[in-house]
Amino acid sequence: MVAPCVLLLALAAAAAAETRVALVIGNGAYANLDPLKNPVNDASDIADSLRSLGFEVMSDTNLTKAGMTAPIGERGGSGNLDRGAEW
Repeated sequence: MVAPCVLLLALAAAAAAETRVALVIGNGAYANLDPLKNPVNDASDIADSLRSLGFEVMSDTNLTKAGMTAPIGERGGSGNLDRGAEW
């Protein structure tokens, strides 16, 4: 009974040591649409929730297509995202 508990604790410790990274973008300002009310607030709430769960979060709002692809393609690159993770 002790061996399975030790194994379970070892696996839990290994999972806790992993780096978990999230990219959260809330776009509510589109060129051909009226501004959306909730995406910016929703993105902020999601980013805060993920941080509280131990994620390193990169987040931003109302990005252009180039602004969204830069952090994905360059892993942070020169985008203007507030980086909670060292890329």
